[in-house]
Amino acid sequence: MTYDEMTAPILVDTHCHLDHERMAVTPEDALAHAKNAGVAWMVSIGTSLASSDKLTEMVADLEQVYCSVGVHPEGTNKHQGEGDSVAKSLQQLAQRRDVVAIGETGLDYYYQNALPEAQEELFHAHCEVASDTNKALVVHSRDAERDTVRVLSQHLAKKKFPVIIHCFTGSQWLADATIEMGCMISMSGIVTFKSARDLQETAKTIPDGHLLIETDAPYLAPTPMRGKPNEPAYVRHTAEFLAHLRGQEFDHLANITTENATKIFQVGHVK
Repeated sequence: MTYDEMTAPILVDTHCHLDHERMAVTPEDALAHAKNAGVAWMVSIGTSLASSDKLTEMVADLEQVYCSVGVHPEGTNKHQGEGDSVAKSLQQLAQRRDVVAIGETGLDYYYQNALPEAQEELFHAHCEVASDTNKALVVHSRDAERDTVRVLSQHLAKKKFPVIIHCFTGSQWLADATIEMGCMISMSGIVTFKSARDLQETAKTIPDGHLLIETDAPYLAPTPMRGKPNEPAYVRHTAEFLAHLRGQEFDHLANITTENATKIFQVGHVK
């Protein structure tokens, strides 16, 4: 069944890692499962220059899959002082077929696996590439809310470009601040966890026009799949939970998140 032929509500997994070694299924099986769950398409996310290069080649032969190119914050130490060269590499990768986003990038102060200054240097570099290419910027932010907003505001004040705060687990303040700048908020399976009461309250406040959903597969499988390796098909559980949480019909939640994903990734059709 093609995208246009689907009559049931369709979903988009805006953030997964199909090339990750922890995926329990092959990319082909993941796509088949996703299709059966009503997932029209997905975006597989690059986390290093090398993986981004390979990812662009992998998705070229996969229906329903687009990709991003970027360097995850935890891998920024080895690129310290190389912001310009990384930006140049990303610019080149961004020209390839099926690349719809830049990242994931951002700041992660939780694990302390990379120096804050190295992370910020590459965060700025990714912002510049997203601004130049007008592709969506995929932002990771953990225990770094003020600095995340500071860096984004510097670039968005100069030129607007699409921004996604992926796997949102932040405060109401971060949600409000980034939405005010025009960013999208992407909810993962974490929002379905019983322990995520504060996040659930924040999720209720996200305007329809700023909401996305994702799996971050193979991580963070939603309830009732928690404890299993995640996959794009499971985004349906997150969508169903969010619809109930927000007091919305499932069809409405599916439609608005798919429409938002289509706009921000500039995807007008399924491959």
